[in-house]
Amino acid sequence: MKKIIQSMAVVSGLVMAVATSAIAADAKTEDVKPSAVTGTEAANGKPNEAEESQIAVKFPIFAASFDKTPLAAVNDEPILLEELKAALAGLHQQQASEGKSGIKKDYMKVLNRLINTRLILAEATNMGIEETPEVKTAIDAYKMDHLRDMLKMKQLKDLKPDSKLVEQFYKDAVKEWKIRSVKLDKKEDAETLVKQIAAGGKFDELADKLIDGKKAEGIKEGQYIQPKALLPYVANAVSMMKVGSVSPVIPVGPAFTVIKLEDVRYPAGDVQAKEAAEKKALEIKQTEILTKYNKDLAKKYATVNEKLLKQLNFEAAKPGFKVLAKDKRVVVKMKGGEAITVADLADALAGRFYHGIDEAIKQKEVNSVKRVALDNLIYRVAFITEAKSQGIDQSAEYKHDVNEYRNSIVFGQFISTVVAPDVKVSDDDIAAYYKEHLNDYTIPAMVKAQGLVFQKKNAAEENMEKLKKGIDFDWVKNNAEGQVDKAQSEHLLEFSGKLLSIATMPDGIRETVQDAKEDDVRMYASPEGYFYVLQVKKVVPATHSPLEKERKRIFNEMFASKLNKTVDQWSEKLKKAYPVKIYLTGN
Repeated sequence: MKKIIQSMAVVSGLVMAVATSAIAADAKTEDVKPSAVTGTEAANGKPNEAEESQIAVKFPIFAASFDKTPLAAVNDEPILLEELKAALAGLHQQQASEGKSGIKKDYMKVLNRLINTRLILAEATNMGIEETPEVKTAIDAYKMDHLRDMLKMKQLKDLKPDSKLVEQFYKDAVKEWKIRSVKLDKKEDAETLVKQIAAGGKFDELADKLIDGKKAEGIKEGQYIQPKALLPYVANAVSMMKVGSVSPVIPVGPAFTVIKLEDVRYPAGDVQAKEAAEKKALEIKQTEILTKYNKDLAKKYATVNEKLLKQLNFEAAKPGFKVLAKDKRVVVKMKGGEAITVADLADALAGRFYHGIDEAIKQKEVNSVKRVALDNLIYRVAFITEAKSQGIDQSAEYKHDVNEYRNSIVFGQFISTVVAPDVKVSDDDIAAYYKEHLNDYTIPAMVKAQGLVFQKKNAAEENMEKLKKGIDFDWVKNNAEGQVDKAQSEHLLEFSGKLLSIATMPDGIRETVQDAKEDDVRMYASPEGYFYVLQVKKVVPATHSPLEKERKRIFNEMFASKLNKTVDQWSEKLKKAYPVKIYLTGN
């Protein structure tokens, strides 16, 4: 099974790479082109296939009515328009994920990729790869899993989330508390404040008095804040309060705080929160539906030998787990399906414990989950039986999906066992590639800067000159007039004194500090109308990433490239062994 997974990894990287390189049809390939010339009839009065009249037909490629139109044939098996459309959709998704757009569709390139894939599948089939145990096991497992999945999806089709749950989850996500708090250094002072409020004192008046007297820290107006912005235990305390109430004393580090909850609001229009709420509510609804459906199917198909199940002790020394793992007694009779034996249940239990069944037996963890493990086995068998009874295994969709999976497994196994072993990448190859592409393995320059932000250009220029003359940055920061209040704008860039990659900076900032040296002072005018004065504290020049760090990356790149070329070579050879006909003549 491990080889199957590796094969699929090879396939996923290979298919899109092959799609980007056109492979011309072999000279012996029958390339059928439209023609208005009538061929000569054979002796029996019927035209030979090579002599048939040929016509050109124009039709919209994305019209569903033409999906079954053959565009090519390999070994007399047609490649249909719908296959080309599916490949184009996959290519489009790949390009979108890479941030590419507006790329011209080259239908012939994609068709050639489909032809190459079909040729390799034909050769793999002739080699008997589909009949190897590991491939057969993977395909059989997919068949059963996909049957169950399709039946589940059928139950969940058009399911809508509970609107009340959506509203509840949305409110929980966007809820904001308007709170006002005061922080005091001494616990007794905080307790005194709480007692005064309990005796009828007003929180605002008492808090203002403490703040004015420098006995407490805090602001004189309440602020809206989301629960997640508070310490968990503080948020928990506020969650139990009513609007207008005051909290007990809450320790916060070395200090103590008292909080008043002034209001609770739920801002509307948060699209992301709404989508998350709908998804969460839908998942709950789906779980409810499937849980009930599982129970209904178990009742319909399963008859459990409760007496035997109760007697089974998988933790006992006698007869012992190994003996029970071979026990063919029937624990559950399944109507229309295979019975579940003690051995089946033992196997399911063994697979539940990551640290091994022997350790689980020592820890007495096995018997407590035997019913859960048995229920899962029942559901698996019952779902398969029900899916077959509904004819899902005979549906066109199911057969198509199974065939696609079979092809991907067989194709991948051929690549990994037949093609890939001939692909070699030596240490010398890697070293030469690294040297040739050295600029691709560069760690960009980094800069550490501290900044001031001004509303007006003249103020920025005035303070920039002060910094150039050597006046301390902190002094300028604390005394300069005309600075923008960071609390009043969400558009300000932050310069925290940490090393930042120049390559990832916004264009304007990058240009400003590109060639800066340590202690240089630069000014940047932002599109938002702010003027930044930046003092560069440290510059780390660009360096080349060492070969050893990039070795694995280079190996993967070179291996993929060589593998693609080898597949191309295989395809050219196979075109001489299998008849290929191409009906598509261009874009």
